[in-house]
Amino acid sequence: MTRSIMSEFFISIQQNKQITHSHICIYVVIFELWIQNGLVNPVEISRNRIMKMAKVSANGTYHKCIRDLVNGKYISYYPNYNSYFGTWVYVLKLS
Repeated sequence: MTRSIMSEFFISIQQNKQITHSHICIYVVIFELWIQNGLVNPVEISRNRIMKMAKVSANGTYHKCIRDLVNGKYISYYPNYNSYFGTWVYVLKLS
């Protein structure tokens, strides 16, 4: 299942001119955290952790990539503005 979702992602992004290496890095990190979560949605994430793991240094780049991944229906994103709780992300099946 995980292999097919990742394969579908890479097939899909070939057609999407908006997707850059930053999008791919952020998606792969979210995907890895989803695997660590036992392939269970949602995954609790923090911006700082994702940015560090994906080697993304600008908040604006992070937010643009998340927005584009949501608009492309690669993930669902439910921000939490309370610093004690993480944001929820769902890895979506593309087919």
